[in-house]
Amino acid sequence: MSVANILLQRDSKLDAQGKNDISPLHLACHYDHPNVANLLLEKGASPHLASQNGHTPLHIAARKNQMDIASTLLENGANANAESKAGFTPLHLSAQKGHYDMTNLLIEHGADPNHKSKNGLTALHLCAQEDFIKVASILVKNGANVESETETGYRPIHVAAHFGNLSMIRFLLKHNATIDVKTNQNYTPLHQAAQQGHAHIVSALLEGNASHKARTNDGLTALNIAQKLGYISVMEVLKGLSYDTLAPDNKNWDEKYKVIAPESLQETSFMSDSDDEGGSDALISEQPYRYLTADLMKSLRDDSLPIDVTRDDPIHRQVTKEEKQDFTQSNNYCLAENFDTDGFNLGFLVSFLVDARGGAMKGCRHSGVRIIVPPRRATMPIRVTCRLIKPNKVANPPPLMEGEALATRIIEMGPIGATFLGPVLIDIPHFASIRGKEREIIILRSDNGETWKEHDNSADNDTTLLNTPYDPQMSATHSGRITRIITTDFPQYFAIITRIKQEVHVIGAEGGILTSSVANDVQAVFPPGALTKKIKVGLQAHVIPAELTAKLLGNCVAVSPVITIEPRRRKFHKPITLTIPVPQAANKGMINQYGGETPTLRLLCSIAGGTSESQWEDVTGSTPLTFMNDTVSFTTTVSARFWLMDCRNIGAVPKMATELYEESLFVPYITNFIIYSKRMDVLEATLRVLCMTDGKEGMHTLERQEEFIEIVKSRDVEALDGKDLYIEFSGNLVPVTKSGVQLKFTFKAFRQNRLSFHVKVKDPLLDPVARMLFMREPKVAKGEPPQQPICVLNIVLPEIITKVEVQKKLKDYEDSNIISQKLDSYESKYKMEQKEKGDEPKDISPSEKKFITDTLQKERTGKIWY
Repeated sequence: MSVANILLQRDSKLDAQGKNDISPLHLACHYDHPNVANLLLEKGASPHLASQNGHTPLHIAARKNQMDIASTLLENGANANAESKAGFTPLHLSAQKGHYDMTNLLIEHGADPNHKSKNGLTALHLCAQEDFIKVASILVKNGANVESETETGYRPIHVAAHFGNLSMIRFLLKHNATIDVKTNQNYTPLHQAAQQGHAHIVSALLEGNASHKARTNDGLTALNIAQKLGYISVMEVLKGLSYDTLAPDNKNWDEKYKVIAPESLQETSFMSDSDDEGGSDALISEQPYRYLTADLMKSLRDDSLPIDVTRDDPIHRQVTKEEKQDFTQSNNYCLAENFDTDGFNLGFLVSFLVDARGGAMKGCRHSGVRIIVPPRRATMPIRVTCRLIKPNKVANPPPLMEGEALATRIIEMGPIGATFLGPVLIDIPHFASIRGKEREIIILRSDNGETWKEHDNSADNDTTLLNTPYDPQMSATHSGRITRIITTDFPQYFAIITRIKQEVHVIGAEGGILTSSVANDVQAVFPPGALTKKIKVGLQAHVIPAELTAKLLGNCVAVSPVITIEPRRRKFHKPITLTIPVPQAANKGMINQYGGETPTLRLLCSIAGGTSESQWEDVTGSTPLTFMNDTVSFTTTVSARFWLMDCRNIGAVPKMATELYEESLFVPYITNFIIYSKRMDVLEATLRVLCMTDGKEGMHTLERQEEFIEIVKSRDVEALDGKDLYIEFSGNLVPVTKSGVQLKFTFKAFRQNRLSFHVKVKDPLLDPVARMLFMREPKVAKGEPPQQPICVLNIVLPEIITKVEVQKKLKDYEDSNIISQKLDSYESKYKMEQKEKGDEPKDISPSEKKFITDTLQKERTGKIWY
């Protein structure tokens, strides 16, 4: 207060508008300082000034329920019906927040209860959305129209039904709201309630004689919508009613249902650069005036790691004094037969020399590759080469089947074909997510660079080597993600592959049983005579998450695990028996009680093998199914992929199976996010997200060159190769993006996935902090269940402002000053010459001024010659 008095005594401008057109009165309202607001108004401050998004001080006071400030503003002539850029008045904001006294005050001072925003929302619509009965009663008492429509035809009763507010529906019906009123898409409140799965609202509307036969523009009844979205409780309420026909009047019934929602209040904070941001942010809109502080953020979830600044140097420079001593003494070191590798891990870049004494070496260029050659395994001195190379550098990369991918780069060994007198060990970290027992790692080898086969570690079993402890540093960095290769010879390439787990056993003419360790009740029974000789046979069970099925196909579809018999496309001499559990829906158990006649249960088969894509066919008609408890058994004479799908739309089963199966094949990897920042200004910075699977420690070269600062690094998280990751913000930082565009990037394994964007500080008086949330899906609409982030990082902008940016701004300022001074000099000189000639001096035209400015600029940069 005293500071404000001093400033006013020094003739400070009362209505000075700063960034985003914010006036001192806006800030006094925002920070709830009624004394300062009174002082400003007494001195003549205008209560009508609007910020960049159109908010007046009264908008802020109404939303924050500041009764004293609002009363003072209204007494000083503030307009109770002032509109923001989106057409919202203070009454809209007060009603949305449920402020009873504030709403009453505004109406007493002339606020219009039926005022519509640009999208047609009234204050009563917002009360209906939030279920504020008391505020709604004031509005209706003062003439609010319960039948007011938005631009798309939504009335308050539609909104109440959409958000499941039973008390509000009863209130509106009591005040003569029409129960079967329709939107522009012919949606009634019953349609909205069915779409959202609100069974209690559906029941209440039916009790009020709502028409259950009404159809939308797409020909859908409320029951049709519930069936499409799988809301069983709603279906139970609607099923017992009489219908002209249960089939929808729509040829596009098989298409995915698009959820229809009413308009909502999407207002950004009066302090945000809404024009630059391109619309409001969902996280910001819900709490537009509440910002994080650095202290508060410490108590919230954070998936970041402590930043180790000592690791900024290249790893090959990080050699301690003891390691140097080990290195210098290594020429005279000889491993015993029961050797211990602790303290004897020397470094190599691409190759190293080993002889009969053996050795243990760790690669420096890539994290954690370790080679151990025990004593008396090398027949002569050999220069061992080991490089990790990109798959595109290999003429014939390993053939990958569906659901398979490289877990790390391809390992090139040398000398090619080198043999040892006993097994040697190679430890290689990988970056695949195994997901418990769902997936596994296998090793492929190529002896000539053209053909690949699976490498068998058990053939070169060596107890001493297998019991060798893992490197401590490697174990800490890649916990549980180290592949151990035991071999007596070097192929040209090794490849570490991640795939869905297979149970592999050798089965011969005597027959046998394969049982899955991944999915319960999955097994394959080979009767005697099915095979004539012993071969390796594999059983793979690929479990499709019920949540994924519900997301893609709705809650009315369920599937079993996909089972595969390997090797594929092999004909058996006798039929083998496969057993699969019946399909189950998300969190609802079995959809049906399966028995002999179950037309909705379909058996799908794909005989495509190798690297070919699966082609699903419905073979239910030609394959008898046997039901026992919660399992289904059937016989086959060919090795192929099989699964069960329960779906009422039988004709679309192959298409739906293809879509769901393809979505389930994205390979999971372990990665982390590194956030860099370059602050150009107090209120502006550039953030860069770097996401890598096999990234090195310390600052990356590009970021170092561009003077970025690492501000946070995440812990290991899982991401799917080829899928988009979406970013959301909350707090005092907001990304500058185009309207309606959410920040996202596509994660690709073993690539440097970068995303750069600008952020602005919304409130300069608060800490420049924010929470950064990484999501698998785009933002959900308001009212939908929130999704769980895969990673949450707390962001604090560095205080350092980049020197280069400061110098650039100073140079630009200096150049503009010099050009301006010279332009003024030329203009005055020109006018003097005109006066001496007796001519009336003319103003320099804009084109002449631009020509002079461009010439001066070229003089400054040295791009003009005389």
